[in-house]
This record gives sequence, C-alpha cells and structure tokens, in this order.
Amino acid sequence: MAPLKIRQLIKKQNIAVFVFSAALFFYVFYLVIFRDSRQLWPQIQPWHLFLLLGLTAAVILAASLLARNRVRFIQELEKTEQELRRSEETYRRLVETSPDAISLLDRQMYFTAINRSGALLYGAENLAEMTGRNILHFVAEGDHARIRNSLENLQPETVDSLEFEISRRDGSRLPVEARISRIGHDSGDIIMVTRDVSGRIEAEQLYRTLMERSLAAVYLIQDGRLIFVNSNAATALGYSRLELLNKDSRLFIHPEDRERVKNNAVEMLRGTRNSPYEYRIVIKDGSIRWIMETVTSVHYWGRRAVLANSMDISDLKTSQSRLEELSALRASLLTSLPNAVIGLQDRRILFVNDAVESVFGWKPEELIGLSTRILYNSDNDFEEIGKLLYSKLAGGGKSIGSIDFPCRHKDGRIILCQIMGSRVESPGGGDKFVITYVDLTEKLEAQEALRFSEQMLRDYADNLEERVRQRTAELEEARMEAEEANVAKSVFLANMSHELRTPLNSIIGFSEVLSDRLFGDLNQKQMEYLSYILGSGKHLLNLINDILDLSKVESGKMELELSRFSLREILLGSTHMLKERTQRHRIDISVSIDPGTPEEIEADERKFKQILFNLISNAVKFTPDGGRVLLHAGIEFRKKTKLVRISVEDSGIGIRAEDIPHLFQPFSQFNTPYTKPREGTGLGLALTRKLVILHNGRIEAESEYGKGSRFTFWVPVSRDNQTDQAADREEYEKNTDRGRQFAQPGAPEGHTHV
Repeated sequence: MAPLKIRQLIKKQNIAVFVFSAALFFYVFYLVIFRDSRQLWPQIQPWHLFLLLGLTAAVILAASLLARNRVRFIQELEKTEQELRRSEETYRRLVETSPDAISLLDRQMYFTAINRSGALLYGAENLAEMTGRNILHFVAEGDHARIRNSLENLQPETVDSLEFEISRRDGSRLPVEARISRIGHDSGDIIMVTRDVSGRIEAEQLYRTLMERSLAAVYLIQDGRLIFVNSNAATALGYSRLELLNKDSRLFIHPEDRERVKNNAVEMLRGTRNSPYEYRIVIKDGSIRWIMETVTSVHYWGRRAVLANSMDISDLKTSQSRLEELSALRASLLTSLPNAVIGLQDRRILFVNDAVESVFGWKPEELIGLSTRILYNSDNDFEEIGKLLYSKLAGGGKSIGSIDFPCRHKDGRIILCQIMGSRVESPGGGDKFVITYVDLTEKLEAQEALRFSEQMLRDYADNLEERVRQRTAELEEARMEAEEANVAKSVFLANMSHELRTPLNSIIGFSEVLSDRLFGDLNQKQMEYLSYILGSGKHLLNLINDILDLSKVESGKMELELSRFSLREILLGSTHMLKERTQRHRIDISVSIDPGTPEEIEADERKFKQILFNLISNAVKFTPDGGRVLLHAGIEFRKKTKLVRISVEDSGIGIRAEDIPHLFQPFSQFNTPYTKPREGTGLGLALTRKLVILHNGRIEAESEYGKGSRFTFWVPVSRDNQTDQAADREEYEKNTDRGRQFAQPGAPEGHTHV
C-alpha cells in the first residue's frame, strides 16, 4: 500500500476516535442529566461529574497520543519511501548504464523487462521489441534444450552460470555468458545478467594458439595438479592431454629430483632465482628424459596458479656427456701416447704428457714454464729448429710434416727425434703450438728387425708353393686310400653279412622246429640249452642285419621307398610291438600328439618304423620296472621347411654328460646298473641316425643322469619339403650329434593323449 493512502487512513481513524469520544460523552451526559433526571439528579455527587470528565479526557489523551505516534510513523514511512525512491533510481541508473544485458524473465521464459544494453546485445531496435518475447527466440537452436533445462530446474535463491550463443536479429551469432537467479519462492521470476564473451574467447583462442605454437612444453599447475597442458608437453610426457589433466604434477618428476625441483621452483617464484633449473622426468614408457624449466606465478579463475614452460635437453645432456667423455678420452689418449707431446707458447712449455720422461728423461713437472732450449744440444740447434718449424707454420699453415732432428736427453746424450707440430688458434690472440717428439731409436731397431723378417719371409715364400703342392698330393692320396678302404669295408660287410645270415637262418629255423617239439619231446635241460641257441641266433641275426643296413647306408646303396601313411597308426603300432615287454616290467607307455599335427606324412614306412622301434626299445630297455615312456609328436617350421617332430622320453637311468657325444657312434655301449655289460649290438642309434639323415632329417639327445632321457628327431612332412631340406643336409649332419642335459621329463601340457 502506498504511503499517501496509509496517511489518509490514519487521519480518518483519528477523526473516528474523536467522534466516538464525543458521542460517548454526550450519551453519558444525556443519561445523567436528561433521562430520569428526577430520580438520578438528586443522587449525583460532584465527584461523579469529575469522574466522567476524567474518563472523557483520558480517552481524548489516548487518542491524541495514538495520533502523534501515527504521525511519527508516517514521517518515518515517508523517509523510507524517499530512500526507496532514491535506491530505485540508483538501481535503475545502474541497470540502464550497465554494459551487461540485465533482463527479467517470467516462469514461461518470456522477457518482462530488459535494459538498453540487453536490447543492443540481442540486436533489438528498442526495449519494447524485446518485452514479451521468449528467450529461446534469441538462443541458437543447438542450445535450446540445455537452456530450457537450466531455467526450468533453477532453484530459488541460487545462482547458476550458462554459456551459449545468441542468434541476433541480423542473423549473426554471438557467444555470451549468463548468470541466472530465481527471485523468491512464489513469483518464479528469473533475473538474467548476460555478457558478451566474444572478446574473451578470442583472447583465449589467441592464448591457446600461442601456447600450442610454442616450441616449449607449457603447462599450468594449480593446487599441485595439471589444469592445462599444450601439445608439446603432452608429447614430451608420452600421454594424451586428457590423461594428464588433473594429474599430480609430481608424479612425472624423477623421485630423486622431487625435493630439489620443489626448492628451485620456490626460489624462482620468490624472485631469489633467475636461471632455469634442470631435472629428470619419467615419461609414459618408463624412460628418463632431462628438461630445463622456468616457472612464474599467475592468477587463474581468481586463484593462484603456477605457469611453467620447459624444454627437453636430453640430447644436449647427452652431447655434454659425450663432450666430457671426449675430453676425458683426449686427456687419456694424451697420457697414454708413447710419444712426447709438448704444448708451448712463445717457445715456453705450457703442458707435457707423461711420455716426455721416457723420451727426454725429464719429469713433466720439471719442464712446465721452461724454454724448449733445454731439449736441444746447443743454441744453434735451438735457433735452427725454430726457423724450420715457424717457417712451415707461417702464412696460415696449421700443421707441418715430420722433421728428423737431434735432441738432447736429460743425461746429456744425443737422441734422434722425429718432430711434428701443429698450430692451435687462440681467440684471445697469441697462437699456441703442439709439438710431438718421437724417439727414433726404437724405430731404427724395428726397421732393422723388419728387414730381417722380410728376408726370412721371402725365403719361406720361395719354398712355400712347393710345400703346398707336396702336401696337397699327400692329402689327395690319403683321401683316395680312405675312400677305397671305406668301400672295401662296406663291400666286405655286405658280403659277410649275407654269407653269415644264410647258415644263421638255418640254425634259427631248426632251433624253432626243435623248440616246437615237432620231432619229439625234449627234457628241461635240452629246452633250456635250445632257448640259449635260439636267443643267441636271433641276437646275432639282428646284429648282422644292423651291420648290413649300416653298410648299405654308408656305401650309398640304400634308397628310400616313399609312401604316404598315417602317423597316428604307426606311432600306436610301434608301442604295440613292445606291449608284452612293457606289461611284464610294469612300464607305462603312452602316446601324445599336438593339435595341428598332420594326419599323414610322406616317408619310407619300413625305415620310419625301424627308427621308432630302435628308440622305443632303447627307452624301454633302460627304464626300470614301474617307470614310464612317453612318445610325443608335433609340428615345427625351420626356415621354409615343415617338419614333424617325434620325441621318445623315458624316466630311466639317464646318460652321463660325457657319454652323450658318443651316443650315435657305431659299437658304442655304456654300462649301467640296469643292463649287462654287452647287452645289445651298439649299432641301433648309429643306424637310427643314418636313417634319419637319409630322410633329410636330424636327431638329438637330451638327458639328466639318474632322471631320464629324451631322444628327438625331425623329418620333413612331404616329398617337396624333403627336396627343400636336402640343401641343408650338411648343416643337419653337423648338428645331429648334439646333446644336452634336461630337467625331469614329463608329459607336455596341452597335448592330446592317445
């Protein structure tokens, strides 16, 4: 309610009080005086009148005091009204003169009031054009949902910030920043203060462009965390920008340098240090780099921050280190040179190396500061060598050739030296010279020795050709004899094996006929001796067969009969051949095949079986009762060759390391606690090796004495691979006798057992 209306209402209330008081007085007076006056008047006392008058006066006084208080209240109200008008005028002027757009929105986001700056900001011609229009009409379409959501969910008595683009009347777009606040709980009106931030954004873009284009790594640290990094900083650390933001900046400093970096940064921020400082950082891949950093204090969003820039000086550090190493190397070389090296200026000695003592007999410290005259026999020699050296270095020359000149040793004897020199230009003027003295005494002795050696070499060379011819002839003759002997041995073995096998077959045949009792019963003693004859005959036949096969391989008469056959079946069949023996000795024999191993291979099936039988029978023979034997197959690639890998592994007695190199040699046997001294022929492994090589393969043995052995051989999968592998046959033969120790054998993991 307006103050004027309140004042008029108070005046009316005062009038009503006076009228009520007067009416009350006259009504009482009427009752006392005129009504029933005959009965009452005689009874009225004077004090009754005084009491009536007093009550009336009290009412009038109370009404007067109330009126005075109300007048005072009106005066205060008028004063407040004047101050309010002044405040309203002040705020109105502030709003009108504010460079920011100040507007009032209702619940439906329509403008109800706006200042002149707001009209200009939104591109309107006058204030009336803005009033009654929706804020979304001036907001870029892409920001509608976000602005609507912020305005509708704005809580009373809270202040929120928005950044969006407004679409002006002329079609241009302007980036703005707005602060919004809802007035009270009932009205729901929103005050919006909007500011043009295009200049700030341009400045930020310029700032970011400068930071991005900077060759240095630039980063901003606030509360110990990275809040901005440029691309060079991210690249230097090996991270992306997103990975670096809000990370603790100390995490990237080498742990040994963190305290030193902190102290240097504090000194620079306080102004007590001007020069950059160096330290190590640890980048993402774990490597260490050196950087040189400077920092300065700035304010960012009203709070203190540290702006830092750094450059990678790892290469410079490396160069410095190399330079120091080079300087040390030069000093070391100077010290280690066998020749006397002297640096001088104005023919006075500045430095010498240690070799000067071995050449001239002087200690290095005895010559520093002296004239080089002390190194020559006379003044004439001193002047003459000076002329020779300086004449060659005159005219800009930097070095001279060698000059042979007599010098003087400390003990007075004359020595012949080879003198070489070079000039070192000094930036401050006064050129310096480095002179090298080589004692030719040893050189002359060496030349004499060299001449003598050359004469001996010439004499030896004259007879060398004849000696080479003689030795070559001797070697050729020995080679031919060896080949003839080898052929004769092979022919002899083949013939003898054939001649021996014919009667031996008869012995074995008749022994089997007798053991079958086709011609009558035999007593126990006869059967025992007959079993000895049959066993020895078969053993001898196996020996002869092995000798015959070995001789065929060595003489080159054995050829492969290639065919395709199932690898799985031949592996299982080989174990079945020894089933009776393994069961008798409780030996567990198993087969495992790797996934991806070919179902079929191309090889000589009979010889392949012989290879497997020899290896498996050896494993069973050398495995104690209750042991185990594992036959394993897999696939490998060597160069461009596809190979099948077969290994026979046992838990037997193993082989000593010193015996492994002799495994594949003919007639080689090793005595063990589990075998008789002469059991076996000693040809099985030698023949096996020959058969593997005949397939263009290779074989090797691994063993740990007392724990077991593993024999592994590789052969090509197909005929084409055999052809390719033949080119490397010589290399395989060189490596085929290899052996090594291995850990306790066990079944390979991930293999399919058959």
